[in-house]
Amino acid sequence: MEISKITLGTAQMGMKYGIANKNKNPNLKKSLEILNFAFTNGINCYDTAQVYGESEKILGQFFKRKRKKPIIISKLPKIVVKERNPNFEQVYNFMKKSLSESTKQLEIEKLPICL
Repeated sequence: MEISKITLGTAQMGMKYGIANKNKNPNLKKSLEILNFAFTNGINCYDTAQVYGESEKILGQFFKRKRKKPIIISKLPKIVVKERNPNFEQVYNFMKKSLSESTKQLEIEKLPICL
């Protein structure tokens, strides 16, 4: 699959975001309208993250009924483990759990791109 020249950032769909944002984030209806406009106009790549509030959930809701699946770029949150100096296994388990939560919210089997 080829990535569209434009990637839609979805931070503002899930939380108040942006230096110029004087308003609240768009409601669910408006977010779905934005996603529909982007999708029908050939944008197939969407940037999100768990720290973007409801963004992953909104994307999952929008794309679950679409036959053509998007390219999702998400990000791992800050790694938080109980140990002061975590070992590889602790970090790995945190990352694995985080990715599992993202794919569940996005309603996809695999996350194509993760930062």
